[in-house]
Amino acid sequence: MIKVNYFIPKILLCAALISLCACNVDSTASKSSVPSASLQTVSLDNANKTVESKNFENSILYFDEIYTDDDSLTYGAYQVEKHSKMLWLKDAEVNAEVTYVVLKRNGKTTAAFEGIHYPLGNDARFGLFPVLGQETKQLIIEQEAHREWHHWVVSLSPNPKVIYDSGDYPVGHGLRAIDIDRDGKYELIQTLFSFWFWGRFTNVDSPFIEVIFVYNPTLQKYVPANPQFQEFALRNIEDNIRKAKEIKADSSSPGQDNGKLGAVLEVVLAYLYAGKEQEAWSFYESEYNLPDKEEMKVEIQKALGKDAVYKALKKQRRNSTF
Repeated sequence: MIKVNYFIPKILLCAALISLCACNVDSTASKSSVPSASLQTVSLDNANKTVESKNFENSILYFDEIYTDDDSLTYGAYQVEKHSKMLWLKDAEVNAEVTYVVLKRNGKTTAAFEGIHYPLGNDARFGLFPVLGQETKQLIIEQEAHREWHHWVVSLSPNPKVIYDSGDYPVGHGLRAIDIDRDGKYELIQTLFSFWFWGRFTNVDSPFIEVIFVYNPTLQKYVPANPQFQEFALRNIEDNIRKAKEIKADSSSPGQDNGKLGAVLEVVLAYLYAGKEQEAWSFYESEYNLPDKEEMKVEIQKALGKDAVYKALKKQRRNSTF
């Protein structure tokens, strides 16, 4: 039996709980509190149309459309069910309800998907969609709580196998899909969270970029692939460069730069993760000129060295995967 059961330490759970209660933030508000690329939710019919390089946005699929409103579904010999239980969260010192997903085959449990524990509870959704471009569909699972997301994509044939687990990488927000290279298989998209609230960043000025995942048939799982899809990964780079240049940093107050670093870093990260390191650091050198310039460059490089997505891309380049 596949056992997928993650307990994520919550060092800041108590603080988050106090903040959440004080602000009276509901789950809908929490979803919108994290900036993401301005992607339009499209119908499944539109998502299946040929992807044109100048029409990427209209071809992106949000999985919200395929999640069922029911607590269970049946697909062939499989049953997918939403379950809940009470769990003591030691770090937050509260007893919370945890919602998770159970996969059964002919009535026998084969896997349980549980990745998020939060004091005020969480939600779980699931649905079916052919991300691998075949007649058979894959199971898409989402767990969500305040500013937390966990997604799984499970291939059910011939046997259940997790082909994408967002918990392997520092990514979040809603799972999206698009067939960029028009090979019949969908690429997956999620937002990189490695620099969210990093250093002096707030939620507003944190830099976000998209991570593109492609299905690797040899590994039988999705892997990061921004360099393979540079046109898509950098489709907004000119707008982001313009915005970064328009911000005039104020160096008169220590630690304050009017969002200059975040805007510059959003461009730098887009270039870096797309495999364009020369362009990335050239832009940083020319556009970020506050007194902590060299110090921040060292800190950025340290953060990149710890990032699972960036390390995977570096390893792929060394092995000439792309």
